[in-house]
Amino acid sequence: MVTPARVVFLLTCLLSGRTAMSPPLESSSSDHRESVFISARVGGIVTLQCFYDGTAIFYWYKQTLGQRPRLLSEFFKHGSEGSFTNDFKNDPRFLLEIGDTKNHLTISNAQTSDSGTYYCVGGHSYVSEFYECYSVLVEDSSSYIQTSVDQSVLVVFLLFLLWKINKRNNCTSTGTQTSFTAENKDTENLHYAAINVKRSNRSRQKNDLNTDCVYASVRQQN
Repeated sequence: MVTPARVVFLLTCLLSGRTAMSPPLESSSSDHRESVFISARVGGIVTLQCFYDGTAIFYWYKQTLGQRPRLLSEFFKHGSEGSFTNDFKNDPRFLLEIGDTKNHLTISNAQTSDSGTYYCVGGHSYVSEFYECYSVLVEDSSSYIQTSVDQSVLVVFLLFLLWKINKRNNCTSTGTQTSFTAENKDTENLHYAAINVKRSNRSRQKNDLNTDCVYASVRQQN
């Protein structure tokens, strides 16, 4: 189900695509990954996978819409474990799963504040390389219920609007047909009457009159 929050999130990502995909590190690499969209609910688990090969150090960056990317974690290939930085250092919900070819990030008990763009970046010899890019949207379950209600109201409104338009068209069509029928009936109600007009003939005597018959149409008035 496409919720309003998801629509806003996707549109914002599209409008600010260049900013969201800008390298969080100064890099000479031209390798840009397409962002993978992940949707989750509050309290769920989000796993962001990142596989690598031949890189010495690895980073996870998080970028919130409208802000610069922030370093989330770092992992040295020859080290035993990775470490979190900044505000993520003391957050037990974030976990790194590292190995010879992987640097996965897991977020448990996901919150809406975890929404954003996550980058998996590898670096060696002052050159960074983007391995993965994820656009994560965490939504509250109540938003699904509210969206269902909003969609139901919208459907009812559209049906009512269509009914009103259909009714208006029917009324217009009926009025036109009634006017046309009335005109036809008026035409059929024409009656003809003969009027005798007496006209004197000057060439004859005054009492010798000619009779002309004139026909005129008479329309019956209702």
